[in-house]
Amino acid sequence: MKRKLDLLLSPGFIVALLLLLANDFLFKPVFQNDLTGKLSDFAGLFAFALFWTALFPRHRKAIHVSVAVGFTFWKSDLSQPMIDMWNVLPLFKVARIIDYSDLLALSVLPVAYRYCKTKPRSVWSFRFAPQMIAVVAVFAFTATSRVDEQSFTPRRVYRFNMSKAELLERLNQLPRVRVKHNTFLSEDYYDITLDFKFCTSDSLYSHVEIYTRANAAEMELRSVQYYCRNGDEDQHRQVLEIFEREVTAHFNPEVLVPEPLPPLPSPSQTTMPMLNSSPEQR
Repeated sequence: MKRKLDLLLSPGFIVALLLLLANDFLFKPVFQNDLTGKLSDFAGLFAFALFWTALFPRHRKAIHVSVAVGFTFWKSDLSQPMIDMWNVLPLFKVARIIDYSDLLALSVLPVAYRYCKTKPRSVWSFRFAPQMIAVVAVFAFTATSRVDEQSFTPRRVYRFNMSKAELLERLNQLPRVRVKHNTFLSEDYYDITLDFKFCTSDSLYSHVEIYTRANAAEMELRSVQYYCRNGDEDQHRQVLEIFEREVTAHFNPEVLVPEPLPPLPSPSQTTMPMLNSSPEQR
């Protein structure tokens, strides 16, 4: 087993792992820019491919191809129904931000593949070193989604005095709003992306069901995702307020709230950065 896991003790894997941890827990909170957002993808993919190659060295090519396909699927809107189904389970929640520029990180996989073929030497040789590094690696691979990507279920239903077709048409005319029909979960399932700066996120991602009931269109807000460290209930309320102001409020809907939410905190009660409501102010 030790010789099988020697790749986890090689300089390339150790550097990539340390870079991933440093970026997620130090660079991102301090700088919060595009570079830190991409750095985790590059370091993470390199280390992730090496991790599985260390476990299954005879399947090096299949592992690198699978990592590329899996990363592309995860970063696309095709994975959202799977995420929604997972998040209804009484387990930990998962989330991610759709940004197709993240796919540039796939270019690091050929480098990882060639690195594995060089059979690099281990930098440590003490007992249980590979197992210890493996535990740290598993933590690093899951840290980003736990720390940065926030997701919550608002439990809101909006009733509009118009047909479903008219509602969808008018939603698509809103500035900075993109609506995409997603039939993987149901015929009434839609993804709504709002381009709006919030915390460290460039967009808010909402997932809704839009259907007709009593000759009126109703929108059930299933989940909302955004990018921010240490998300809490106050931030969730702020995000919900943004969604309603920028998306639903244009059509004066009747708001149905199955479980009433506490009132939003006043600006003096929250430490979250204030948000601008117009492109000119941004």
